[in-house]
Order: sequence, then C-alpha cells, then structure tokens
Amino acid sequence: MPTRRRHVPVLLLAALLAPAAAARAQSPTGGAEAAPQPEVASASAGPVSVSTRAGALLRRTLRFRGAIPSSDAGRVVTIDRLDELTTTWTPVAHATASADGTYVATWTADRVGPLQLRARVEAPDAAAASSAPQLHVTVYPAARATWYGPGFYGRKTACGTRLRKDTLGVAHRKLPCGTPVTVFYKGRTVTVPVIDRGPFAHGARWDLTAATAQAIGFQATDTVGALQAQPG
Repeated sequence: MPTRRRHVPVLLLAALLAPAAAARAQSPTGGAEAAPQPEVASASAGPVSVSTRAGALLRRTLRFRGAIPSSDAGRVVTIDRLDELTTTWTPVAHATASADGTYVATWTADRVGPLQLRARVEAPDAAAASSAPQLHVTVYPAARATWYGPGFYGRKTACGTRLRKDTLGVAHRKLPCGTPVTVFYKGRTVTVPVIDRGPFAHGARWDLTAATAQAIGFQATDTVGALQAQPG
C-alpha cells in the first residue's frame, strides 16, 4: 500500500507559528522592523492651534506654526517652555498673528531632552494661559554616526548578541549593554538597545546596525541625534 502523508491543517500550523512570530516582533534585537515615531507634534485648545517637528537637534531651529481666531489678528503669540525643576513656564519665542490669525514662531533649541511647550496668546485675561495648547518635543544632542553589518553577520557582538541582517541595535563605547537609545535622523526616530562596542574610527560616536539604519533611512556616515530613552 502506498504510504500516506500526514498533513498539518493550515489553521493549526498558523497557531503553532504565531507565538514564535510574536516573540520575534517583541525582540529588541531582531526579527521585526522598528516602527518610526511620529514626525510632527501638534495640539489645539479651542480655536488656538500649534504644531512643529516632534524632534530636533540641539542648536537647530524649530518653527512653530498655528492659528488663533482672526478676530485676534495682530496679537502676540508666545511659545513657552516648561521648566520641570521649578514648574514655571519660560518664554522662548514670539510671533505676531497675521490678518487671518495664522502665525509662525522660531526657536533655536537650547536644551536637550523631552520638552513640554505651549502656545499662549498674549491677552489681558488670565484665561489665555490656562487654555494654551501644549505639545511635547524631544531635542537630541548631535553626533557623528556610521553603520555596519555585512561581513559581521553570524558573529557575536561584544554584548553577546548574534548579529543578523534584521538585528536592531547600536554600538557605543561606554553605555552598558541593553541600554535603550532613541536615534533621530531627518525627522524619523527609532528606539533600540546598545548591543556592541564601538565605533572606533572616523570620529563617530555611534554605530548603527544595518536594520537600525534602514528603519530611519540612514545610508552613509552622517550626523544623527541620539538620546538615552526615558523609562516607561
């Protein structure tokens, strides 16, 4: 009699493979493409709106665009930054609303880290500040970076990770292995762990794995922003 082959039902096979696929997707060092964070931060409170880039490099210019009621044309819109230590708001930029109520304010980022900002319409009543829209922006220190991968696949990194084509991570000279780092490049960000030591050439401070570079569109030695990720 001919030998009968045993077939695993498609649905059963999918169920068996799903946990492994999920584990790869949750792994910080491989198996899934990193999801870039939003490029734009925006907020509104009633008729007042404000938007800007969600990330920027230190000492680079951020432009805040928004609108207030056209009836308030000619009023000054102030961009304030929250000082978390003193819980006070500090003005960092000003703009005068045009005839249609739109405005553009610019600020040269002078502080690193996650920042809370608001757009406040200068008015005699105190309600203008309490109803100001607030948004969050992250400012990154700039540093030179390179990327690596081909020629090293299959080898173990200094942190013990087996490097693969889809391994997400960065190399740094001093940060402890596993430290989460958010890398910012041309408006795109991705958070990955430190998995290796280096770089040691070209004056670079960070070395991105090929998968990390691909996730943010990084193709050659260039300047990136990098910041140790905040917990939670």
